[in-house]
Amino acid sequence: MALLLWRLEVGGIVKTNRSLVLLLFSILLSFPLLASDLFCRARIVTPTGDPIAGARVAAGNTVPNVSVRVRFEDGTCTDLADTSYFRADNLLAVSGTGGLTLIATSAGNPYGTAANAIVAGTPIAGAAAPPGGVVVAPELNRAFGVAGTNLVVVDLAGPAATSAAGAPALGAASIVATIALGGAGASAAYDPVTSRVFVVVGNSVVTVDARSATVLSTVAIPAPALAGSVVLDSANRTLLMGAGTVIKRFDIDTLQNDTQSPLIAAVGTAVWTGGFAIHPNGGRVILTYDDPNPVLADFVQALDAVDLTTVQWSTALAANSNPTAVVGIDSTLNTVWWGQAAPANNLQSASLAAGVLGAASAVPGASAIVGPGSTANTTYVTSAANNAVTVITSGTGLVVAGPIGGAGAADAFTTSP
Repeated sequence: MALLLWRLEVGGIVKTNRSLVLLLFSILLSFPLLASDLFCRARIVTPTGDPIAGARVAAGNTVPNVSVRVRFEDGTCTDLADTSYFRADNLLAVSGTGGLTLIATSAGNPYGTAANAIVAGTPIAGAAAPPGGVVVAPELNRAFGVAGTNLVVVDLAGPAATSAAGAPALGAASIVATIALGGAGASAAYDPVTSRVFVVVGNSVVTVDARSATVLSTVAIPAPALAGSVVLDSANRTLLMGAGTVIKRFDIDTLQNDTQSPLIAAVGTAVWTGGFAIHPNGGRVILTYDDPNPVLADFVQALDAVDLTTVQWSTALAANSNPTAVVGIDSTLNTVWWGQAAPANNLQSASLAAGVLGAASAVPGASAIVGPGSTANTTYVTSAANNAVTVITSGTGLVVAGPIGGAGAADAFTTSP
């Protein structure tokens, strides 16, 4: 594609072979979602035929209807064609009792919603349900929510009647497909490299092609049974899944079972909670350990992401901290957060590099933690205790916004860039 684009002059004459330009223009018409990368480099005109004044490169996530045409060096040009552009990012997708809820993570979202506010038209009933996961494919303008035995596909660009307007209306009509999973679904993960959605269903992994919304494979995972966190390790091209006292790997390219870790040993008498998160740039997995004896220390520990055995650091927590299986990472600030049950009933953080304990946050009963989203130094926490989402600063734990109500008792969620 780059070979076609470099010869185009913005707002002027196209300096390339006519057949190549026609090919470029046909691609533009066939894939309007690519318009930001294509039509801004061709000649953009109004319906009256006049060039658009000012900068030719569109900024932001939406461009309402415009007419485009390509002019050749001999002075001729193609017919006008209408197109628009939309990209669903700067969003937090939440799976809750009310369905799939979208929360704007910044004012740069395509719906014109204020930062940390719920996008109009959501929650979308039936599009997701706890404990099922939810993922977002911003490059496809789609969200995928696990709702019982189905994976529900939501068109974030809205129904066809509104999608061309720039900021679409969302609602029940945004559900465009329902994919049978063959059993009750749980956690989900998304790989943007292959455009695949992975859903844990019982003791199997169901892989769905996000573009065609079809099931590619259902692969049984050997015992022990899956139970715990599910995390995509994009660097090593595997899906990591908690399974009792081990972590299993699933190859996301070959769609086959991979290796499993050795036994995740206790730290002293503190046993692994089953929760973990991966530091995508640091090659380590962070796990939490809870000691059943209330007078003995609990732990948080980092293991090498490749062998899942080598301890990179281990940090003792105060006795009776009771860390939970809810763990999340903000790699941009070198910080890991995890939930702590009663009596602590809060969040605690540590540095990713060395496990040095950091700030705490008073958000109770965390169900899921994710960061940083589209806003730097920001972590998002769902809580069954307040039935909503709370936004905190990753470095200090101070509450920035929330609880943001109406999201339901969220059990799984994700952000897009």
